[in-house]
Amino acid sequence: MVKTLDGKQIFRNGTALIYRRQTTILSAAFVLAVLMLASRLLGLLRLRILGSIFGTSSELDVYMAAFSWPDTIFQLLVMGALSSAFIPIFTDYIIKGEKKTAAYVASAVLNISLVFTFILMLGLFIVVSWFPALLAPGFSSEQLTHFSNLTKIMLLGQPFLVLSGFLTSVLQSYQRFLLPALAATLYNVGIIAGAIWLTPLFGIYGPAWGVVIGAILFFLAQIPLVRTLKIDLRPVFDFRHEGVVTIGKLSLPRTLGIAVGQIDAKVDLVLATLMSVGSVSVFVFANSLQSFPVSVFGYAIAIAALPTLSIEFSQKKLSDFKQTLTSSLQQIFFLVVPFGVIFMVLRIPVVRLAFGAGSFSWEDTVATATTLSFFAIGLFAQAGVLLLARAFYALHDTLTPIKSGLIAVTFNVIASIIAYYLFYRVEVLGMTASAAAILNFLILLNMLHRKIGLEQKTLLTSTLKTFTASLIMGVFLYLTTHIRIQDKYLLDLLTDTTRTLNLFLSISLITIIGMLIYVFIAWLFKSQELQMFKVVFEKIRNIRKILVVEENQTIN
Repeated sequence: MVKTLDGKQIFRNGTALIYRRQTTILSAAFVLAVLMLASRLLGLLRLRILGSIFGTSSELDVYMAAFSWPDTIFQLLVMGALSSAFIPIFTDYIIKGEKKTAAYVASAVLNISLVFTFILMLGLFIVVSWFPALLAPGFSSEQLTHFSNLTKIMLLGQPFLVLSGFLTSVLQSYQRFLLPALAATLYNVGIIAGAIWLTPLFGIYGPAWGVVIGAILFFLAQIPLVRTLKIDLRPVFDFRHEGVVTIGKLSLPRTLGIAVGQIDAKVDLVLATLMSVGSVSVFVFANSLQSFPVSVFGYAIAIAALPTLSIEFSQKKLSDFKQTLTSSLQQIFFLVVPFGVIFMVLRIPVVRLAFGAGSFSWEDTVATATTLSFFAIGLFAQAGVLLLARAFYALHDTLTPIKSGLIAVTFNVIASIIAYYLFYRVEVLGMTASAAAILNFLILLNMLHRKIGLEQKTLLTSTLKTFTASLIMGVFLYLTTHIRIQDKYLLDLLTDTTRTLNLFLSISLITIIGMLIYVFIAWLFKSQELQMFKVVFEKIRNIRKILVVEENQTIN
């Protein structure tokens, strides 16, 4: 007998669902993808609100530039040490049943990370206080004043982001992916709240304070679940413990690699400040759109695969390791490649739908769309690099990704500088970024094959099927949106596309049909990746357990 639960039961079962382990890559990736989707949608909403208020103005340029520098601290410490080295070593202790040692190592890593956080904060504070032009040479003196103040405000949120990143790594090691991903959405909620309610009071400083609020919410939301794991965290600073030393050795190359990557990103940022007003904002808007599928699918699958890859390597199951890696890469391509085609063919309507409101002008739309189309070329490579790098981390090898990254970054910096002097347009920065991403991906793939041997035939066959199906879909999208009758596009004859709702409905319908064609072609090709949809549908159906359960049955 099935009965509907009352409010308390729904709350209890909902809490159980949030706290539950996700023990397979697809289940974890599904959870991460759904919540990453929510987070990214909130991120796009955040940018839409900022764009509607400020347009691609000098004010927004200053905010975007100021936001990027404190974020470097998070990238270095969380994406460097914690994501690459901490999870495999911490997971290894847990598997061996050495929970006390795991907690001790976690405590030391956390405390050391916080010390480095405050050192980096102090260094950045000094630079933006006395030498802000070094970081944004194209800004006027008035812009530099705001740039300095905004950076200092957003620095306040960095300790909470580092703490949040640490808690996320701990929870992911225990295969708890749902709550950390859910908590991450609160970061964007804080910024949106600042943009809506604080901007009328403080102007461009409103969303800056929203960054601080969002970071605090991100941290606080994860504490309840971490407490249930009963990890005994202590104020220890043991630099000599074997686990800490191992994490340090493994994380140093990765952190250096991210540092080089951040230099790469900052070169693009500095070049954008030297271009016309609005170039920084255009670059950020386009980058946020192209990173949407990379984060929702590529990042989700890569993060979900890391614990499994780490366990398989720890248990010396190399065959399982290669199978997991190959299938995960196939899944990433299957989900990401079609978005690259969509972003190239439907670039204008996509940007209009995402940001076309208020002060965001038609010129802003065209510049952002062109930049987006160049980014889209390397979309598959960006997503693939996320997984390949984590495969090396699971193998306790963080040196190879940094070597590859150095080559790609050097190429991108040189190409970006040349493109700046040749074209003086922000759009070409997207092209150089794509070329560098493809180079990085090919190097990593080749090095990984040399190291463990990959299922080349399986991967190549699957990739060709995915790209062919995506190309056919792209042809349909192009023909549908470029058919002209009496000097007017077919869509303009069928509906008034100047209205957002009409544009949304027409483009959504065309895209859905295009995706159905893509899936149909994949079905004709007998693509194994279609099995993902079966798993996803099962996961969606199982969510029903939150609302109804069999009598006398509870969710464990």
